[in-house]
Amino acid sequence: CVVQIVHVRECSKSVVPFYCFCSGWTLQRKEPITKLTLFILVQSNRIYSSHTRLRCMRGYRLCDHIFYETMNIEQQIKIGCSCFIKYLKKIEKIEKVEDQEQAEGPVNYAKSCDDLYKSGKTTTGVYIIDPDGLGAFAVRCDMETTPGRGWTIFQRRVDGSEDFYRNWTDYKTGFGNLSGEFWLGLDKIHRLSASGQNLLRVDLESFENETAYAVYESFSVGNESEAYILNFGTYSGAAGDSLAVNNGMKFTTPGVDNDGRGGANCATNKRSAWWYNSCSNADLNGKYLGGVHTEGKKCVIWLGFKGDNYSLKSSEMKVRPDKV
Repeated sequence: CVVQIVHVRECSKSVVPFYCFCSGWTLQRKEPITKLTLFILVQSNRIYSSHTRLRCMRGYRLCDHIFYETMNIEQQIKIGCSCFIKYLKKIEKIEKVEDQEQAEGPVNYAKSCDDLYKSGKTTTGVYIIDPDGLGAFAVRCDMETTPGRGWTIFQRRVDGSEDFYRNWTDYKTGFGNLSGEFWLGLDKIHRLSASGQNLLRVDLESFENETAYAVYESFSVGNESEAYILNFGTYSGAAGDSLAVNNGMKFTTPGVDNDGRGGANCATNKRSAWWYNSCSNADLNGKYLGGVHTEGKKCVIWLGFKGDNYSLKSSEMKVRPDKV
């Protein structure tokens, strides 16, 4: 049995996770992720929900302790083992449940937050879904915006605490904290939207507490071989159709330029990543500049809502099946 101290992504780099070895334990790294390690990952989100203050310190927060890479293994063992003792009984219970599930058959996860709502899960929060039978993952569900329906959130900005200037791999796999700011990951967004029979909803808020929304029909994101191409249909809402020029565009990050613009990469120029088309009138992954500023479209922008030189306070991009 081994306990993994789950790492966080800091300074746009992937940091190797620490492992805690207690007396009598041996290393058994479980890959792919099992329900047991998924449980620890979900729990860890709650444990270091304020981990962003540790950015660039190469620190790992667990319970009430912070692990630094300068710590030697003896220090990690002393703190880590004492910290995880209280989780062992929970883990044992989960393993018993897994054994029972294996005897009874595979778990049938909901395909979407909308399905969860229909099954009686009507509280906004973090759940586990499996859209296509290819593996379950945790998501944040919005169960409040539309009466009787649930939305699966795949992009969220609320306070500027997460760095969205990331590379292709980070945008592919996802980053952030489901309780705060995050990008779910392009692979997961593709799985959520592959049918094409989906609605995309974008919710926006200014620092003056103004709100607006945009809804797009027939929303889908392609797979990686298609460079996660964005497709959608008819627009409705009050925020303005600022995403129109991005329809049919492939995803662009620093180092992977699909923006259709000669010369500079829009992602590098704007310190962001998006479905750029010679840059964009919308970029919800842009720099978090806190309202009025002087950098034009280099910000969290939705042009039809607050225009140039205004960085929005919050944004959520979410998807659900079109039909009931």
